[in-house]
Amino acid sequence: MVLSAERGAAGAEINTFGEAVWWSFETIPTVGYGDFDPVTSMGRFIATLIMLVGISVLGVVSAGVAATLIKQTNVPPAPPPMPPRALRIPRARQSVNACRSRCVAFPG
Repeated sequence: MVLSAERGAAGAEINTFGEAVWWSFETIPTVGYGDFDPVTSMGRFIATLIMLVGISVLGVVSAGVAATLIKQTNVPPAPPPMPPRALRIPRARQSVNACRSRCVAFPG
């Protein structure tokens, strides 16, 4: 698109398909080495759109990477494993017996 806007314009630096491709690849991440610049209004408008899209795409990708990293580091710890049933029943009986002995100690 920028090639059709720039080709044949006075002072245009983007005159071939290769120059247009190189310019677009350096403009998408907004590096812009400065070796090619659009000189027409339409070319500059296209450049602005390409830069906005490039910034948006890089922002979305970096946000996705950051969200993935945060999600992996904020994993809640696993609950401690339950003891086997054979160990839980005697503990429960001890607790019940302790409660009974406290209740019997109170005159009712």
